Amino acid sequence: MTAIVLIADIALQPGHATPPRLFGSDKIEHILAFMTLMFVARMGWPRQSVYLSGFVVLGYGILIEALQATQWIGRTASVADVLADLVGLLFGLFLYTVLRRLSARHR
Repeated sequence: MTAIVLIADIALQPGHATPPRLFGSDKIEHILAFMTLMFVARMGWPRQSVYLSGFVVLGYGILIEALQATQWIGRTASVADVLADLVGLLFGLFLYTVLRRLSARHR
C-alpha cells in the first residue's frame, strides 16, 4: 500500500507539461517503480493469478497516465510511460520468480 501511495504522489505532483520522450530518464523511474509494485504484489499475494496481478498493476499505470492527461495535474500522459511500466512489471515478475525458485532450492 505504501508503494502505491508514494508512486501516486510522485506521479501526480503538479509539474510542467513536457513533451513525452521515448527514452527519457523518467523511463528508468517508471521501470523501477513498477518493478517494485509487481514484486510486492507477488510477495503479498503469491496465490493470486499472475495475470490478475499484472492486469491490476498495469491498470494502475494506465490510470496514472490518464490522470496526468487532465489539465489540473499539469503533466503530460505518454504511451511510452505505460510501456516502461509494462517493462518494469515484467522485471518485477522475473525477479520474484527467480528469488522464489532460489528460496525453494535452499529449503
